[in-house]
Amino acid sequence: MTTGPDELLPRAIWLLRVLPPPRFSAAMADEAFRRENVSGPLSDVARQAFATLEEWGYRPIGRYDGAPDRVEALGYSSRSTTVWVVFFMEALAVLVTPGAERDPSRLNHHLSAPGARERVAVWGSFPLASAHLRSAAERFLEVAHELQSDDPNLETLRSVFERAASELGTEVSKRASLIAARELAGRGRHRAAVRALSPWEHNLEPADVALLEAERRAASFEAPVLVRAGRSDRDWFIALAEHINLVDGKLKSAVGEHASSRDASAAWTDSAADLHDALELLYHDLELAIQRSNAGDADATERLVAFLEADPWCFRSGYLKGRVYESLRRAHLTDSTKERLRIVLLNAVDVGYRREFRSSCRLARVVADAALIAELRRRLDLSLDRHVPRRAMWMLAYVPGGLEGQGPAVLDLLIDSADDAEWLRVSTWVRQLCRRFTNDAFDKRVRGMALSSDEATARRGLRLLPSAIRRPLDAGERLALEPRIIDAAHGRGPGINVIESLAAIADSKRLRRRLADLATNASSPVNRYASWGLNAARRANGEEPPDP
Repeated sequence: MTTGPDELLPRAIWLLRVLPPPRFSAAMADEAFRRENVSGPLSDVARQAFATLEEWGYRPIGRYDGAPDRVEALGYSSRSTTVWVVFFMEALAVLVTPGAERDPSRLNHHLSAPGARERVAVWGSFPLASAHLRSAAERFLEVAHELQSDDPNLETLRSVFERAASELGTEVSKRASLIAARELAGRGRHRAAVRALSPWEHNLEPADVALLEAERRAASFEAPVLVRAGRSDRDWFIALAEHINLVDGKLKSAVGEHASSRDASAAWTDSAADLHDALELLYHDLELAIQRSNAGDADATERLVAFLEADPWCFRSGYLKGRVYESLRRAHLTDSTKERLRIVLLNAVDVGYRREFRSSCRLARVVADAALIAELRRRLDLSLDRHVPRRAMWMLAYVPGGLEGQGPAVLDLLIDSADDAEWLRVSTWVRQLCRRFTNDAFDKRVRGMALSSDEATARRGLRLLPSAIRRPLDAGERLALEPRIIDAAHGRGPGINVIESLAAIADSKRLRRRLADLATNASSPVNRYASWGLNAARRANGEEPPDP
């Protein structure tokens, strides 16, 4: 048995590149595969279940156990093809790769090869237990006849495997939906039963069609999960959000409890049905309002504005707010509606980072006036908070002329943002605004920061320097930056994450020699980082550096 992989890092990521998501949940495994009484390690059970591969001329090449990544693989190889029976996080998949193989730990070499997604045939992924393996192997072998040829056509196998796995997943999901619908109907959860059956409406047996129609009739008499009771649109949205949060909390509690008993399972199902009912009550009406607003319905537009004013905070609300912002960009808005939306936009700046914020900025481009711009500019003051000014700056960047005359405030914000712990996430917009607003004074300030003896100051300066300079660095400045770049290649100092951009602006023959030496002689990852810096300098300045 091979105890370790050959260059397996980054391990499971290669599997994730080619494996489809699980076709159904682990709870449905019994619906997909019959159970048998088996004993022994998973690999032994699998070896017996897939023994037919040996009859087809595939020689066992061993087993790989990647315990840290919850990967286990059995390999079978012919002269032209290798079959891998893979267990990844309790799910089974069978992969076929071109070429013979001797080492079961080398699966990732095949998965990481160029064009692997087009060359590897995959049947899976199916969550299951050892007891299901024989049945699962039989299902696989039924569609894998191409493997019996001397040189299997992998393109044909890919198509056959995908179709068979998809059909099995659909079959199991449909069967599980029918079972769930009957149980829900028996407990009087008619709306939930309709939701379970509706996706299969055009592929149901007559008896199941009758069940669906009966549940639809019963659902029309089922009591609503919440009564509006004369609430305004705004109060109604808030009440619905509070209700969603309440039932969502109950569902999470049910998930955390031991659910092996029938009663516990029913309680979890009922909690999930309650959540779906609550979400449907809020989001179905809003979906209709978006469609009607897009068609020019003023009442629907008013409803969307009220939703943003209420600003409900619950499951999926951020996604819906983003869509509402985008819809209102195209709607006919009265002056009074625009004024209400400006208050909404200022609130979006003040409340925090949210996924819908970019969409709110796009709406600001449509409705902004001098008063909104003035309020946003007032929020650029860093003494208030480091985050409110940043969001105000982002929104102003979307508004024509919004940042006009705000250069000093923007540059102060960029210096503050350059020390962000998540630099790779914020670096793109920081660099864009830096190039847009830099001036000679800022250039000089950043140069001084980059060469500071204080590491925090130097880190901000080094991150901004490639975008802030208005004239090339002189020989002395390049020489002073050289040790910072070499430290960065070793993973040290304030220049980490900016070695490429620094090498491009501090390029010299001496720096290239030092980076080339590290790229050739240092161990990983130093050699890799040095290569990145060296290649960046060549891309920026050609084969010859700018100094003798």
